[in-house]
Amino acid sequence: MYNKIYDKFVNTKIAERLDSPIWCDHHRNEVSESMAFGKQVDTVLTHPDHLIFVDETGKNTSQKDDGKICSQRHLLETNTKVEQESSTTNRHFTVLGFTAATGEPVICAVIIASAKLAGDVVLGFDLLENITDLEEFKQAWRSKV
Repeated sequence: MYNKIYDKFVNTKIAERLDSPIWCDHHRNEVSESMAFGKQVDTVLTHPDHLIFVDETGKNTSQKDDGKICSQRHLLETNTKVEQESSTTNRHFTVLGFTAATGEPVICAVIIASAKLAGDVVLGFDLLENITDLEEFKQAWRSKV
């Protein structure tokens, strides 16, 4: 299976086949077998910036029955409860992280399962926007979700 993938890399000119396999260290420098990391290399990426890897993860925004608030458990006195807000709405989402073979992040895509989304959710949020009033931010966030 890997050979077919490496063949595609060579055909698209982002990798080259070596005349004979070599041993490499963590930094892809040719070394002796005793200093090598992993198996022998017979194909080398020549354009790692043209190869992208995708990692997928997902979650549900509902925290109703997980026994935690904001991913933390709280110890309380008997007959009391934590007075913090948490989401009880089932809203599933998937996060796709795209990374170049150089190790640099490329983009992050978020897929939200919902029948209807507000326009600014579809167009995206400015995560670098200055937040001066936390309560105002919470109000704005609730109106968007």
